[in-house]
Amino acid sequence: MDGPRQLNGRASRRVRWLEVRPRRGEPTPQDVVRTAIENYAFESCEPTRDPHRQISVRISGDQRSKLKRFARQKDASVGELLRLALEALPVKPGKKK
Repeated sequence: MDGPRQLNGRASRRVRWLEVRPRRGEPTPQDVVRTAIENYAFESCEPTRDPHRQISVRISGDQRSKLKRFARQKDASVGELLRLALEALPVKPGKKK
């Protein structure tokens, strides 16, 4: 894993949830961020710039590269793309298997 990645996030319910320590058996903020990066269609996104908050999570080098590549293509920040990916996740995550 790469070092911590700062996420500047809108004060949405999902981003606020990431700041709360999960209970046993719930996904960690890192799990949620990694899932969002892997499942979001960055090719078709339209980033917007809004007021934001900041949290820190660890992501893999491949995920960091993916975010940076799309940030350049979309003329957006990594944080903006990550917020879009997080907002696109279902409100109630599925159970881990």
